[in-house]
Amino acid sequence: MSTSPSHSSRREFLEFFGRASVALTATSALPSTASLSLASLLISCETQAKTSKHATLPFAQLPPSTADELRLAKGFEFHTLISWGDPLNSKGDTFGYDNDYIAFFPLPGKAIDRTRDGVMWVNHEAVHPLFVSGWDRDPATRTKAQYEIERKSVGGTLMRVRKNKAGRWEVVK
Repeated sequence: MSTSPSHSSRREFLEFFGRASVALTATSALPSTASLSLASLLISCETQAKTSKHATLPFAQLPPSTADELRLAKGFEFHTLISWGDPLNSKGDTFGYDNDYIAFFPLPGKAIDRTRDGVMWVNHEAVHPLFVSGWDRDPATRTKAQYEIERKSVGGTLMRVRKNKAGRWEVVK
């Protein structure tokens, strides 16, 4: 890897990408009359990424691991919002398989409501037939019912979510 100023390291690129992502997310919460433009936010992030050797994170980094487990930095917690196959409505629609993208869109309203109520899009990239429908990849044994189960598990889910009184997100069915 080159150490000349014209080349960026992988770490520097990831730091820039992370800062730019935060900037893009932050702009969605700004009112349309905000004086801070997206371009100036991105330029600011790029400049900061180029001028700082390593970004300082507001939490202790976790060391690399090969463990098959969810690991969180100190002070973080997680709660399952929804799982594959969970019902979404009274029509029988269920949450899909293999989430690979999530977007949150706050609903219009008072400023505080925008951080507590919104619509979430979750993309469902693909299915693993063995786990979803039990098909073992022998073409002679695949049934129409298995195709249907797999078809309903890909695509996307659009659902309303909001924070409850305890401050945890929940799906609004």
